[in-house]
Amino acid sequence: MLGPHNSKRRLCETLMPLEKFANIWLNERQISKIYNLEIGTLRRHRYSRPKRGFPYHVIGRKPGTNLGGYVRYNKYEIEKYLEQNSIKP
Repeated sequence: MLGPHNSKRRLCETLMPLEKFANIWLNERQISKIYNLEIGTLRRHRYSRPKRGFPYHVIGRKPGTNLGGYVRYNKYEIEKYLEQNSIKP
């Protein structure tokens, strides 16, 4: 029989894996390999209106422009996105 301490431990164990990804930033090539998606698909999702696909950040872009900068994906945000948008049976 599980006591209250065991259930808390299980909850922490299920939450911990996402926290370890908090500071991992990946480029589109790395994301395409990890999640088996074409780079073109990632780009199409970023350019679509309304936005769809994985959350991303543009780093180093001048304010007020749409040119330049580096696109980076945060591993934690992607895992959270997948968790929230997965279909549960």
